[in-house]
Amino acid sequence: MKKNSHSQSLYQNEFKNFMHKLIIILCILLWPNLTTAVDITLSSETLQFGETIAITIKSKQRIKTHSITFGKKPFKLFLNNYKNNHYIYVTYVAISRHTKPGSTYLKIGLTFKNKTKFFKQYNIALEFPDKPKEGKVTLTKKAKSISNNKLSYQKEGALLSKHFKKITKRRYFDGLFDYPAFGRMSSGFGKLRRYNNGRSSSHAGVDIANKKGTPIYAPQHGKVILSKQLEIHGNTIMIDHGYGIISIYCHLEKRSIKKGKHIKKGTQIGEMGMTGVASGVHLHWGLSVQNVRVDPLFWTQESNKEI
Repeated sequence: MKKNSHSQSLYQNEFKNFMHKLIIILCILLWPNLTTAVDITLSSETLQFGETIAITIKSKQRIKTHSITFGKKPFKLFLNNYKNNHYIYVTYVAISRHTKPGSTYLKIGLTFKNKTKFFKQYNIALEFPDKPKEGKVTLTKKAKSISNNKLSYQKEGALLSKHFKKITKRRYFDGLFDYPAFGRMSSGFGKLRRYNNGRSSSHAGVDIANKKGTPIYAPQHGKVILSKQLEIHGNTIMIDHGYGIISIYCHLEKRSIKKGKHIKKGTQIGEMGMTGVASGVHLHWGLSVQNVRVDPLFWTQESNKEI
């Protein structure tokens, strides 16, 4: 009786050891199917004032859903390519120019087609100025009179905001942006401008000054989503470059391109002027990343050619 009991105990121990080894082997074999390898590349983990961070995500599995937030603002992710058995996704993130210096979190959450999940968090340093640069703007009598129309400001603000929010899943732009016009950089991004009518505003783009009639060109491929004469912003053109990248051109003397037109980099879109609320002949050039205004000059720099 004792002999049978001892034999049964040995058998149970051997069976437990066998099952333990079997579970380990199965886990090793099944592990690639239970997790998904993800390769994430950030163009920088430090954000300078007005700049953009490019995010590239590579995986053998296709992403089903995603959650990308930067400074609590959500950003969309785009399938950019499929190469060497990997899906390649990209997005571009930025933060408001009104944000204080310090740091904020970039959070990336992914759910794949095979139901596996991935999450990673980055602490991004924000090297922003404590106070913006300031400058005075002296408007002409005509411009000063136009600027007093609060209703026009509201209507145009709503119109432009609607177009800045547009996000196209197709990518039109290819590489760096060119300057849209030749001239002197008369006002930089984020500058606090105080007008002689009592108003003040943070500059959402850059100003390029030159003589009236100076040609203005598309700095990248895209689709014209607005071409209209406005009271405050003057003759205005907006171009959708894809992936949530929208550019704007204001105070033109003439517009030579219509809404809905697909254009190539270098296409003339108008001429420089001082229509609307302007203190002199110049082009206001702005760029937006998924409805966040950024410095367009950043997108022209050779050091950012990977964007």
